[in-house]
Amino acid sequence: MNDNQQRLVQYLSVVIHFTRYTPEKCTLSESHYLHALCTLISHPKLTEDHTINNGNKLLIFILLQQLLTEKIFLTNTLTYEHDFKQQLPMCLIIVDHEDQELILYNRLFLFIYYNILKQFCQYSWLYSKELAPHKNMSWALKNVLPYVHLYPDACEQLSTICKIISRANRDNLTVDDQQSIIEFKKELYSLIYRFNDIRSSWSIILDLTRDMCDLQASHDERFQILTRRGLPVLTTIFLTIFTSYHDQTQTQISTIQNDLIYLLCLIANLLDTADIHIKKPQTNSTINMRNIVGTQWKEKMELVAKLLLLLNSYNSSEIRQRAFDLLKKVIVQLTIQDLTQVASHIKTTHEQAASQSHPQLGPYFPRRKQPVNNSQQQGTIDHIGTQSVHTPFRPHFGMYFKTQLLETSKGRDLDFDRAVHAYYSPYHTFIDSLARYAYNQNSLSGSILNLVTLVACEGVQSMHLCLFAKLCLEISNQSKTSAQTLIHDLLQTSSSYYFHHFIEIVLIDERISLYQIDNYSFLYTYLPMILSMKKSSAPTTPTSSAIAAPPTAAANITADSIQMFIQRLEQLLNKTCEHCLQSIFNESQTNLDWLQSYKKLLKSINYSNTQIIGDVKALEIYLHCQLTNDKSKIQTIIEQSIRFIEQHLQLPLLIDDELQQQQQQQQESESTTIVDDEANPVKRRRLDDSNLAMDITNNDPKRKTIVDTLQILQTFLTNMNNITDESTTIEQ
Repeated sequence: MNDNQQRLVQYLSVVIHFTRYTPEKCTLSESHYLHALCTLISHPKLTEDHTINNGNKLLIFILLQQLLTEKIFLTNTLTYEHDFKQQLPMCLIIVDHEDQELILYNRLFLFIYYNILKQFCQYSWLYSKELAPHKNMSWALKNVLPYVHLYPDACEQLSTICKIISRANRDNLTVDDQQSIIEFKKELYSLIYRFNDIRSSWSIILDLTRDMCDLQASHDERFQILTRRGLPVLTTIFLTIFTSYHDQTQTQISTIQNDLIYLLCLIANLLDTADIHIKKPQTNSTINMRNIVGTQWKEKMELVAKLLLLLNSYNSSEIRQRAFDLLKKVIVQLTIQDLTQVASHIKTTHEQAASQSHPQLGPYFPRRKQPVNNSQQQGTIDHIGTQSVHTPFRPHFGMYFKTQLLETSKGRDLDFDRAVHAYYSPYHTFIDSLARYAYNQNSLSGSILNLVTLVACEGVQSMHLCLFAKLCLEISNQSKTSAQTLIHDLLQTSSSYYFHHFIEIVLIDERISLYQIDNYSFLYTYLPMILSMKKSSAPTTPTSSAIAAPPTAAANITADSIQMFIQRLEQLLNKTCEHCLQSIFNESQTNLDWLQSYKKLLKSINYSNTQIIGDVKALEIYLHCQLTNDKSKIQTIIEQSIRFIEQHLQLPLLIDDELQQQQQQQQESESTTIVDDEANPVKRRRLDDSNLAMDITNNDPKRKTIVDTLQILQTFLTNMNNITDESTTIEQ
């Protein structure tokens, strides 16, 4: 730096010092001072030399930035100095991302320079519109914005300028202005989605994308992102945030969560737009969109794997639901090969998580509310999710189901049952969607059936979900051939284990689930079809015919596996009959004896009623399968159970003296005299007032439930006796 440059540096430093306050700034905003200052700033010898030795250039822009904080100076500059404001974007800038000294110089200079341009854009939309297509603006977006790690403050100012230009919510925008915004956003999308190092510049990309394309954006806006490599880039950003999400501290987790939710929603919206274009008639746009979500989107399989690891009780219900929504939209864009691979991966992940001896239950797992003041009433669910944001545990899959995870069985706390259903049902719905998509593509392979039957076993256990049964019924309603094909696929693959386990759970452990019409209809429809395969699938003996080809080894193995499954199924049905009869006998003899106390729990009576309904439906399925013609044992047990219940209902009622006192107090309250008798102890006694006993008997909900149970057993017995024996019994 020579002496003249040194003197100018000193001079500018003095000017900066004496223009810190408003009066001095206003003085310089007067026309003659302003014009002289702008002429000085735009002098080529001062602005074109962009080196670390040119301290004058840096000080000039520091001075200009300081003066622009005064509104009158900013207004006068934009109003009167047209040449200056046109030359300002043309200022020479040199960047070298490997020259450390130049990086340090630009780190300060570029921040000041783009901050000045930002202030002009904030004040004047006309200036913003003129700056948008400027070649130096495009240069900055290509050569400065991607290097946010080198110039963080300058990139922030550039990002703000882009937001100002791209916001289309101003009033009275002309068609030309709207078109300028559209063209700028197209160019900006093209630039930011082609950054070399996405993992270091993801924050700028996400920030600009969020500003230009909110979750209510049109399909046209999303289409611009899709056609400019937006889907792979945003997926990469999601994978980066996913890692950061599990490494953040409590103070940072809220911001990362918002970014995560936004990306989950945005990628789902992009897939909606892609699906609309794919379903259009065959055009170049349709073919191009299939390539975008197909071959070009290579990150989708990794995305699915990460989404599965968000499905646990350490993440809020919103994050889990957004992940499920995105998973449903990703699977319909997969090829059959990829879909099969995803199903195998989910099954492996599910089984590995379920095999853990110490389950990982986070703060969002359903829990019963703890009793207050030693009260016996449990109440509703403890809504932990409404408290402060929780730091997530390490990523893991948490949608497997075990009865040991629940604090109580189904039916004892309805609020808890609803919370458990709300936690698990989205996962089961997703698996159902996957199976339906595979079936519609004629690709319901063994891997997919394996997964579906595994999840069905957990769904029907305690939660009594019927998605698998409903899917099978819809297949059978289409055609009998489709149902037979489904059965054949279920029995010849490894899914036969889970399929048999599903039937066993319904008939042995969870007969109450048969009150769901779909579960009942599924077994009523499919079990006879399976048993009818006993003869048709038996291995044929070799014949002397030279034309008949010997059965292959694979065919014999398949036939043997089907025969073994049918044999196990017959044993299971016979076992079911024994369990049902024993259950009906026990329930009718003990739990349905309402006369032991008037205060007998209504829940216990209702549970027994529901259990007997399930037992009766299971017996109906057993009889429908026609495994035996001897119904005498069933008839005997049912008749004994009916007699037990009828005898209980005919006996006089025993109630507590407390209830009688309540009835008397209610009657005495209607008169003018109230007599308090506290000397009489509370004791049990037989009712002498026949009218009171009749009123209690007729209005008691427990007695009504028992009568309903009696009618169910009587109806079943009548129907069983009316069924004529036909010659359709399956050979043993």
